[in-house]
Amino acid sequence: MSDTRSDRVHALWFESSARFDYYLTGLSVALIAYWGKNLSPPTAAISRDSLLAVALLVLLVSVLLGLLRMEKDIRATGLNFEHLYLSEQAQILESASTQGPVLHDMVHGADQTPAQVKLRAERYRSASKQEERRAASLALAAQRLYMWRGRTLAAGLLLAIASRLWPTG
Repeated sequence: MSDTRSDRVHALWFESSARFDYYLTGLSVALIAYWGKNLSPPTAAISRDSLLAVALLVLLVSVLLGLLRMEKDIRATGLNFEHLYLSEQAQILESASTQGPVLHDMVHGADQTPAQVKLRAERYRSASKQEERRAASLALAAQRLYMWRGRTLAAGLLLAIASRLWPTG
């Protein structure tokens, strides 16, 4: 099977998206470590240090959401592979079922009728559709995590900046 331009563009997009996720997650962890290294326990409920502590917690949530998104993307890609593989196997079996009255199954070593082959193809199609639905569900969850990761990252950065602008007193 040859790659189409859309396949190549999708692969480039997916790789770029993954790199961007790794970059943002790594940058967030680095900021948490850098800003948190000299953090002292807050002396007041609302102070510069308490605001920075909240910012670091929000950034930590962003990191966790980013990691969950990456994990869901990886699982969705695996399910998409399973869906495509099963779909291709079903297509091969459907094509083979039209070739003669009796087919020899090289894997199982048994002869099968075209009806038996069509039944196997239908099982593959059913399993393929199930994997496709599971992948779509994971992709939707990954989109939501992406949205919330971005929001928590922005909120954490704004809180950290606000803590730096807080007057010392």
